Amino acid sequence: EVKRLNKQLEWLKKFSETCGVSGDEGRIKKLMLERMKGLAEVSYDKLGSVVFTNACKDKNAPTIMMASHMDEIGFMVKHITKEGFLRFVCLGGWWEQVMLSQRVTVHGTKGDLVGVIGSKPPHILTPEERNKVVQKRDMYIDIGAKDEKEARELGVKEGTFVTPYAQMALMGDGKTLLGKAWDNRIGCAVMADVMENLAKEPGKNTVYGVATVQEEVGLRGAQTSVNMLKPDVAFVVDPDVDRLAIIMENGEFFVEEYTLVSIADYILSQTPGPAVSNLSSSRALRDVAAKHGCRYEASAVGEVNATTLMREIG
Repeated sequence: EVKRLNKQLEWLKKFSETCGVSGDEGRIKKLMLERMKGLAEVSYDKLGSVVFTNACKDKNAPTIMMASHMDEIGFMVKHITKEGFLRFVCLGGWWEQVMLSQRVTVHGTKGDLVGVIGSKPPHILTPEERNKVVQKRDMYIDIGAKDEKEARELGVKEGTFVTPYAQMALMGDGKTLLGKAWDNRIGCAVMADVMENLAKEPGKNTVYGVATVQEEVGLRGAQTSVNMLKPDVAFVVDPDVDRLAIIMENGEFFVEEYTLVSIADYILSQTPGPAVSNLSSSRALRDVAAKHGCRYEASAVGEVNATTLMREIG
C-alpha cells in the first residue's frame, strides 16, 4: 500500500509541475501518453485532445466518456516594451490579488526563461493608487532583459506562452498537497487510474478516457471530442472550489475528504443560468457512493466541461 501511494505521489508531482497552459498542452500531453502507455488505444480529435479507449468486445455495448482537461491557466505575451518588460493577456480566469510577485516560466523559442510578475513599485504610487487593486493591464513580466532587443534575442515574441511556476510540496498534515494546476491535473490522475484498472479488469462497456484541451479558455476540447465520440453517457472529473471559499460563503458545507457530485454547473456572475445535471445520472452516482461507503456532497458551483457535454449530447 505504501509503495502504491508513493507511486501515486510521484505521478501527482509530475502532473502538477509539468507546464501546459491552454493552447500549449504539448508537455502535459506527452506525460499523459507516458502514464497511459500500454493501457489503452490512443487517438486524437482535431483540436488536440487525447482519447484513451478501453473497447468492449461487444460492438453494441454502451459507450461511456470520462473527460478530464489537461490545460491550466496561464498567460500569453502580447507586447514587449522598449525597456524589455513583457505585457501579457491572461489565459483562463485570474484574480489580480494573487498575481503580483508570481514566479513564472516564459517558454521562449530558445528555451524556458525565469520571470516574475511585477508592477509600479509602492514607493512611487499616489495615495489613491495605493488603495486600489493593481489591474492586470498595469502588470508586466520581468525576465531580466535590459531592453526589447535583448528580450527578443532571448527567444521571446508576441504569442509566447507563460506558465506559473510552483513545485509540489506535502503540507503539515502529511496528506494535503500544495502545487499548481490541480485544476485539472487531479482529474487527469483519476482518469488515468480508472483506465489502468479497466485495462486489468475490462467491464461491459466501451470506455473513453479523454484528456481534453483548452477548457480554461472556453471548454473547447470537450466540445470537439464529445462530437467525435458521441458517447451514450459522459462524466467529467474536475475539482471544485477550495474549502476556505466554502467556509466563507455562509458555511453552507465544508469539503474535507469528500467527493462532490455535481447537480448543476453554475457561476453566479454569468448568464444564462445553471446547466442542471441529469437527475437520474446524479442519483445513480450518489447511490454508488453510498453503496461503497464514499462520503460525498452535492455541488452546484463552478463551470466545467460538464456544461459543454450536457449541451452537446443532452
